[in-house]
Amino acid sequence: MKTFSQIILIFLSISLAQSQTSLKTYKTEVIVDTLLEKAKNSTNLDSAYYFAGKALTISKNQNFPEGIVKSYIGISSIDIKNTNYSSAILNASKANEIAASLKSSGSQIGIIYHLLSTGLEGLGAYKDAIDYRKRAINWQLTNNPEYSKSNNLFFAYNKIGTMFMNNEEYDSAKFYFRESIKNLIPTTYTRSLGSTFNNIGLVHYRRSEMDSAIHYFYLALDSYRKIEDKIDSDTFMIGIIKGNLASSFVENNPLIEPYFLEDINSSIVYGDFRNAIRSSIDLSKYLAKNKRYQNAIETLNQAERIAAENIHSDKNKILLELYEAGIQVYLSSGNIDKAKEYYNHYHSIINEINSPNAIKELIESHSTFKLSQIENELKLEKVEREKKLAQISDLNKQNKLTKLTYGIYISIAVFISIVLILLILRIRSNSIRNAKEKELKNKLLKMELKFNLELLDQSSLSLARKKEFATELMNRIKNIRDIDSQSMNSIRFYIMNELEIDETILKKEEHSLDVGTKTIAQLQEKFPDLSDSDIQLLSFVKMKLTNKQIAEIKSISLPSVKIAKNRLRKKLNLPNGSNFLDDLNM
Repeated sequence: MKTFSQIILIFLSISLAQSQTSLKTYKTEVIVDTLLEKAKNSTNLDSAYYFAGKALTISKNQNFPEGIVKSYIGISSIDIKNTNYSSAILNASKANEIAASLKSSGSQIGIIYHLLSTGLEGLGAYKDAIDYRKRAINWQLTNNPEYSKSNNLFFAYNKIGTMFMNNEEYDSAKFYFRESIKNLIPTTYTRSLGSTFNNIGLVHYRRSEMDSAIHYFYLALDSYRKIEDKIDSDTFMIGIIKGNLASSFVENNPLIEPYFLEDINSSIVYGDFRNAIRSSIDLSKYLAKNKRYQNAIETLNQAERIAAENIHSDKNKILLELYEAGIQVYLSSGNIDKAKEYYNHYHSIINEINSPNAIKELIESHSTFKLSQIENELKLEKVEREKKLAQISDLNKQNKLTKLTYGIYISIAVFISIVLILLILRIRSNSIRNAKEKELKNKLLKMELKFNLELLDQSSLSLARKKEFATELMNRIKNIRDIDSQSMNSIRFYIMNELEIDETILKKEEHSLDVGTKTIAQLQEKFPDLSDSDIQLLSFVKMKLTNKQIAEIKSISLPSVKIAKNRLRKKLNLPNGSNFLDDLNM
């Protein structure tokens, strides 16, 4: 009883410990999720980093790996918003490394791939970015049945097309843009179609295929104009498309300047200041070409003010475009000093980008990403290799079983073949022996038949002689009136002489009948239904007796002999109307 109580106490202690652990994990998960939600909704980057960092610290302290994965994903997302792509890649790679070893974090893999793709795209590593975007799509299609029913697949393919376009792989870009159109859903069809037509137009624009570019830009513009309930983003897109058209038009087209201005204004209203700056740069170049230098410089100054007031991160790229345009505008206007000033600004940024610290940071971010990528690929290769080894092992086992089975089958087949061959040889040997025995019997039967026929001929002669004797005797008796002793002696001598001859003939007949019985034995074996009368009739036929002779011997009428012969023909399966004796000999 005491032992039983101890077992119960131990069981309750373990259950309580497990419950406390589960409760502790649940509390940690709730706290981490709350902090990450605050980070996501925070408009201030510093606050967002604080909440996400706090979630990461708690997850590490509580040894909660799922929370660590979520926290790194949250920090990487904030890095993307802050255009800090190197840091975004590092944090996403850390999340990926931990999630790969956790089944419970499998649902986060698609998000991690998406973050890695976005970060790599921001650094200009388009090939790696495309690879991770494809992985994200494949993961979603495999694990999320609803994914293809929404517009997610359209946006994913569109994004891949954009990256191919930025990497100057224009054929691949067009392919993915067209694939994105195939995955449009009805609710956003017109708007999404217009966006895709604009992207295809940009592909042709970058190829300097201006007629095709203008064609697709107009298709995009028509799509957005058809939208009845327009929202701010629709107005913004119409401005962008008009800006693209303005860049594609030949010089002196009256629509160029108003289209550029509409693009700039809609971009400022919507908050896309980078696009507003780029459109301002294109407009200033256009104005300078048309020798409207003052308007070109004013437009350029406006672009500088927008950049100074609104671009706070990753601004070097946009400033390079701005200073390069300034050099062209001021050189064309003849203001060499101002052109030199822009030239110095341009090279200052180039030197900053190419500084040892910047290069080191970039290399480190790429190296860490590559090492993490290589490590994950090695893990995957190891898993694949183990799977292949297991498959090879299974195949080897199957091959051994198959070989053993084949060996058994072959042995059985050989045994059966030998038995069949022996059986065939035995049957063939028996057939040959039977044929030889049959041939020998036939020879013996022919010899017996020949001998018997000779005896039967003698018997026939005897019978004929007996008839003649009887006739002669009757005639002589009829002619006797007075018989004297001499005549009687003569008759007695004649009769005694004939009787001696008949005795000899009778012995020959007995021998003939005995031989006939042997020769007819075969017919009895072949036709067991033959009666004694049938056998006797066969003997008479073999003796070549006529119907009349048979009738006299059997003491029956001549028609009865014919009827008996016909009945015998049927039993022996002999044809009607032919010679009975010839048919028997055959």
